[in-house]
Amino acid sequence: MRTITALIITSLFTLLFTMQNCSPTEPKPSNGVDTTTQNFTFETFEFGDGFSSSYFKDVWIFDENNIWAVGYLATDSVSNANIMRWNGDKWFVDSYVGHSSGINGIWAIDSSNIYFANGAVLIYKDGLFTQENFQNLAFTNGQGVDKLWGSSANNIWGVGPGGTIVHFDGNEWKKIDFDSQWNFYDITGDLNTGEIYAVARKRGFISVIVKLGTTPEIIFNAEESKFPFHFATIELVDNENIYIAGVDIGLFNLVTEEAIVIDDLPLGYNISTITSTSKNDIYFIGDDIGEGILKKKLVHYNGKRFKYFDLPDRNNVIYGGSHSIKNFAIAVEFSHNKAFLTKIKRN
Repeated sequence: MRTITALIITSLFTLLFTMQNCSPTEPKPSNGVDTTTQNFTFETFEFGDGFSSSYFKDVWIFDENNIWAVGYLATDSVSNANIMRWNGDKWFVDSYVGHSSGINGIWAIDSSNIYFANGAVLIYKDGLFTQENFQNLAFTNGQGVDKLWGSSANNIWGVGPGGTIVHFDGNEWKKIDFDSQWNFYDITGDLNTGEIYAVARKRGFISVIVKLGTTPEIIFNAEESKFPFHFATIELVDNENIYIAGVDIGLFNLVTEEAIVIDDLPLGYNISTITSTSKNDIYFIGDDIGEGILKKKLVHYNGKRFKYFDLPDRNNVIYGGSHSIKNFAIAVEFSHNKAFLTKIKRN
């Protein structure tokens, strides 16, 4: 639950910051022919008893009949439920018995090899769950793994608060030293090259992009570049461009190491998670507190234009993660002690 407070503070800070700063809009990138329609339908599911805290932090779609959402669920029938699954017919709690601190992240090679971030790393392989032993990694100062991403079974990275960076090379997990002032919020990478990038913040909500490796390197510092907004979510969409988002949407170029604003969001918007299937199909999902009440929003980019959508309404929404496959995306969140999952399906 340590990330819930941080997310609330982040949303409020970024709103205040935006009121004092103007974000000049740069020309929007053109990715060629518009091949992606922007006609969607939305369906929301809720879980938990509403009395004890329930939340989703992340989700993974293998196909429309195999979906895994992770977090923590308060139910009458299962103690410490951490995984909710969809089998094409119904939602059900997975038989894995978790713990009260829940699961914060999920990444998968395929449906038989799934990795979960729960402070350490939990592995599902061929129907069996195994908790990795991280005692020898000597985590300190509230460190732990919250998000995972990999390019293969031999190149998996995890990040989290207190400068947490871990890497699996196919044989063992290693902790990589990084300044503990930084808290990592999101991670992305290139399946072809195996290069991994993460976004981190420290006091003052300074946002940086870190290229992970044996010697992690800050490749972009929003404050030093005078970039007009802070961000906590990123998505690599090709070998040159990383989308970044917060109160506006930006684009960071890995070649020039420069960032520009590509979409001025309405005042009050705050994007919390990004998912994509291609450079012409990108989902930016978050909240709108422009009228003093948190509302759910989707901003979709199809390579030529941004289009805005209202998602099924709910007050005080705090976002978890998202995931997408062709013509289908899911966002997870929590509100008023319940966990929520929204299906976004292209018509």
